[in-house]
Amino acid sequence: TSAREYLRNLHNSRQTIRDSLGAAGYRRYLHLILDSGTDRNRFIQELLQNADDCVYPEGVVPTFILKQSGNTITTEYNERGFSRANIRAITAIGESTKDDLLKQNDTIGKKGVGFKTIFAIASEVQIHSGDYHFRLKDHSPTIPDLLRGYEGKRENGTKMVITTKGERGGAVLDRSSMLQMCLCLLRLRSISIDSHEMTITDTETE
Repeated sequence: TSAREYLRNLHNSRQTIRDSLGAAGYRRYLHLILDSGTDRNRFIQELLQNADDCVYPEGVVPTFILKQSGNTITTEYNERGFSRANIRAITAIGESTKDDLLKQNDTIGKKGVGFKTIFAIASEVQIHSGDYHFRLKDHSPTIPDLLRGYEGKRENGTKMVITTKGERGGAVLDRSSMLQMCLCLLRLRSISIDSHEMTITDTETE
């Protein structure tokens, strides 16, 4: 199946899962996401970590670019691109989480939330990766909507356009906070966040 057909089929199957949980069960899942407590600086660190976890093609310098403008955050990184497994993963509700929701369990862990903590501060995320162009919304973060107008267009790497809630200002970052964010990175070597740029080099010690 084509990328567009795959997204349409996944949309329908994810909608069926949402309906099986019922309105109350799905609302409880949304509250779990919204209560994750992510602030804007932490949110950027999580985006950076997500990019660092990706697989990059041989011969490229793994690069992450983030720009903030008003209530829009745009990220780009030159990874291999989303696979179908990646799309299923970020739109899935884990089996244990589904069981807890159906049983009306009050102790739902955050393991079933993952990427979707982005919606603690985002109202919408558009994702362009390879042949896949879709969006997720805060009121239905498990249901991918196909973006129209991208037929035949291919994104090299991954680009996300994130709309944040309200009129929040951008995260305030200085070089010290940038360094702090980069301490645990393994793959990324070139990072640009607004006006801040950083290059990470490997050092060898005997």
